Amino acid sequence: MEHLVLVGSTHGNEWTGAYLLKHLETNKDILASKFFHTHYLFANEKAFENSTRYVERDLNRSFNFSDRKQDIHHEEKLARKLRSQISALSNNEEYLLVDMHTTTADMGTTLIVDNLSKFNLQLLSYAAKKIPDMKAFAWIEDTKSGFINEINEKNITIEIGPIERSTLKQESYERTLECVLVIKDFMEEYKLNPSIEEGEEVEIYKYHSKLDYPRSDTKLLKAMLHKDFEKRNFEVLKAESPVFYDLSGKTICYAKDDKLIPVFIGEASYYEKGFACCLTKKIKLKI
Repeated sequence: MEHLVLVGSTHGNEWTGAYLLKHLETNKDILASKFFHTHYLFANEKAFENSTRYVERDLNRSFNFSDRKQDIHHEEKLARKLRSQISALSNNEEYLLVDMHTTTADMGTTLIVDNLSKFNLQLLSYAAKKIPDMKAFAWIEDTKSGFINEINEKNITIEIGPIERSTLKQESYERTLECVLVIKDFMEEYKLNPSIEEGEEVEIYKYHSKLDYPRSDTKLLKAMLHKDFEKRNFEVLKAESPVFYDLSGKTICYAKDDKLIPVFIGEASYYEKGFACCLTKKIKLKI
């Protein structure tokens, strides 16, 4: 592993990663290593300046290049430029891509992967030992989502929450930095011992499906999250559990007993994407 590519401000209103990236780039000694080169990539400068998630469309859904014939929007053009930049920075050598995010959902410290490669499992297992309250989420759908991490098999997304959009707070900043430093330590130990964490078992919440809000025919909300559901990320969703609360004051309960586990409950940016949370299944994988 020759390179660490650290990305911030993929979403312009997620300030934690943006400001941490600027700090780390200014103070390069923090991530200095004799084992690999670190590169700092400020993804969406224009969205950051506007303090918006994106300018024309979500950058972190714009890396699915095969799904379009041409780049029209700002973020589509930017995605292609970033892919080329990362390729040039890594000089076609192995690299780890780390994308720093925050969420309005009560996710604590979560590390996300888009594939279950051996390397990613090794990293998740190592991080789980260093950060006891960390959760691992494998966001793997049947079709690619266009995430920036999809351009490289060795990847990790740092997701910290809850925090409001366009704010900078100590806990989220410290949690993100903690993850970055643990990833640095892992990369150095991996360089010395590529078999690190082999034989260990890692616990992962694996994507299953999405759950949307009740909506009208015109896609307007007919209900909101139930107050007893809002903070139940990573808890098994039981039949008859309150999930939504409609505009007339009626509680809507979960109808199934499928032992699924919700994550990203109520993330603000997912209203427009058509879901209230992701549903997962907890699995254990041996490396």
